[in-house]
Amino acid sequence: MKAAVVGAGLMGTIHAVNLSKMPEASIKWIVDRDKTRGGKLAKAIGARWSPSIDDVIKDAETELVIHAIPTPFRLPFIKKYMAAGKHIFCEKPLASNLKEAQAIRDAARNYKPVFMAGHVVRFFWEYAHARETILSGGIGKAGIVRLSRCCGKPASFDKKDNWYLDYKRSGGVFLDLAIHDLDWLLWTFGAAARVFGQNLGSKGIAEDYGLGIIKFKNGVLAHVEASWAEPDGSFLTGFEASGTEGMLEYDMRDAATLTFAEKKKAAGSASGTIVPESPSSESPYQKEMRHFIQCVQEGAKPLAGAADAFNAARLAFALMESARTNKAIEL
Repeated sequence: MKAAVVGAGLMGTIHAVNLSKMPEASIKWIVDRDKTRGGKLAKAIGARWSPSIDDVIKDAETELVIHAIPTPFRLPFIKKYMAAGKHIFCEKPLASNLKEAQAIRDAARNYKPVFMAGHVVRFFWEYAHARETILSGGIGKAGIVRLSRCCGKPASFDKKDNWYLDYKRSGGVFLDLAIHDLDWLLWTFGAAARVFGQNLGSKGIAEDYGLGIIKFKNGVLAHVEASWAEPDGSFLTGFEASGTEGMLEYDMRDAATLTFAEKKKAAGSASGTIVPESPSSESPYQKEMRHFIQCVQEGAKPLAGAADAFNAARLAFALMESARTNKAIEL
């Protein structure tokens, strides 16, 4: 199978490198408006560079599209991929506003080719195993869950326009960062009933920090923390889940034998945010891409589809609305 990776930034590069290692597929196109950036990645993996998705849309040989450009540019591209009948892997979040997220979800509802969303935390062993333990009754009846995901401020390739720090475009930490934990919570505990959130992004502070409280319909209460206000180059994530019969706890700092954050590199030489790593032999990003390929080959339903991505985005938008209005939001 031939694939195209649209976007040669941080996530596009990660997906391209992982996909290039898989014998089941080969990358034919790297699409990026920046010839230097896109051409460099294309050369590294033996693909062609193009500044436009039109080459991919017209190429019947290319069956798969990995969509990894900034969040505001989702719906128009997704529509074109669907019109051409491509299998689609779309990075999270699904869209930068609720209306477009809903449009993508609705379009994907009866779409025959595979549509998979990049909610990679489902492929992190610690989170997947915690979910299995909770659902199997390992901690009894779950009551309170606390999740934290904190890192330094993300950077853009365009040094004059860091879109991550533009709250209207990125959605700040609730939509771009905490959405990983929101997706895991929904995957594990089901639908949410009520949220209350506070953040700095809604108050015009670029280095966003957010706290959210979520009440689920099954009675579970979750506390979610997300931050872009940590030291440059740092990334910390963890969770606690308490129930009537026990507690699960994970802190990525306990799993790392050595950490090193070089301020010079973190502050400006790379784009995107810091991505967490896993000590397992195959990275979660490799597992995620392998799963996408398997779904295409077998015609199977992906672990995270458009409906899942919409639900996570809707929860993030509710937290953002709560922070804006200083009121709890009923779902």
